[in-house]
Amino acid sequence: MALPTGEILRFGVTGLIATAVHLAAFAVQVDGVGMPPAPANALAVLIAGTVTYLGQRFWVFPGHAGPAGPAQIARFAVALGLAAGLHAAVLQLAVTGLGAGPYAGAVLGLVIVPP
Repeated sequence: MALPTGEILRFGVTGLIATAVHLAAFAVQVDGVGMPPAPANALAVLIAGTVTYLGQRFWVFPGHAGPAGPAQIARFAVALGLAAGLHAAVLQLAVTGLGAGPYAGAVLGLVIVPP
């Protein structure tokens, strides 16, 4: 079944908003609070992932799902936790292994992990 064009556009907009939220949260934590990059990035993933979930559930696909049950919430939590861990690993590898700056590592994680 093909998705309507409106859903595809809303899906893309939701992804762009979540990416902007991720980078903003990362910047606030690293530059504003002084948090080390890896935990700041993991927390930014959790924040942006929540934005993605809410945007997709209530804006992209509002009529496709009933109330969120425990199983759906558990799947979301596991997927988000895995994404946060992978993002942190990519960031850490980029910074310590490749000598990249924390922002380059965060962006690299955004390019590698979501797809």
